[in-house]
Amino acid sequence: MIAENVYQDIIRAVDLNSRDLIMEVGPGLGTLTTGLLATSQKVISIELDRKFLPVLNKIAAVSPNLKIINQDILKIKNEEIIKLLTAKEINDGIYDYKVIANLPYNISSFFLRKFLAYPPRPKLLILLLQAELAERLVAKPGQMSLLSVMGQFYGEPIIDKLIAKDCFWPQPQVDSALVKIKTINYYKKYQLAENFDETGFFKLVKVGFAARRKKLKNNLQNVYQNQPGEIDQLFKKLDIKESIRAQELSIDRWIELFLNLTL
Repeated sequence: MIAENVYQDIIRAVDLNSRDLIMEVGPGLGTLTTGLLATSQKVISIELDRKFLPVLNKIAAVSPNLKIINQDILKIKNEEIIKLLTAKEINDGIYDYKVIANLPYNISSFFLRKFLAYPPRPKLLILLLQAELAERLVAKPGQMSLLSVMGQFYGEPIIDKLIAKDCFWPQPQVDSALVKIKTINYYKKYQLAENFDETGFFKLVKVGFAARRKKLKNNLQNVYQNQPGEIDQLFKKLDIKESIRAQELSIDRWIELFLNLTL
């Protein structure tokens, strides 16, 4: 990132305060890190590339509230993250836990799943994503995907700002987007019981999107071994069009379908 105004946009989006405990993924040369340290309670910067460590360690030497970890974020277990964050203080409301990351396309889905679906869930995620991926994440019924269902089930993603590719060096081939995801109490929002089977729910969604060109009903019939005609009857009961495809279904309708489907 070579555009100073984008760093300022990220700082603004984070809405920093002295209660914040920030996990920064991919700090690079620490330009954003320095800005985060000015206000937040603590910053944990996780950098995979060792060539950035000398610069980051110099910043840490004069910043007691900064911790540098040289590791792959996807290989750090969530239990280890809980220990790093002093989880009790987060749960007690003393700190606000937020995550900031500049993500390559190929790990974005895994990253989102890791931080949205499992504890400790941050209060807020600020992400730099490829614009195409960001648009998929915030898509509405008609353009939904497995990614958008997951992101919107656990949080409220919005595109804060589009970022031109010339804001980076080396310059990538595509534009990026600054995305904010405010995590939500999804049990409360969707009126779910605490024992709601999230694994089973996303298994259903994955089956639904297995063949996007096919009707949702056909995808379900190919996988779930129901009595003949049960899927047809269920669609009629829930007033779901027989011709509907997975990308047209809202999250509320996915949940309704899951709760009524005999697996």
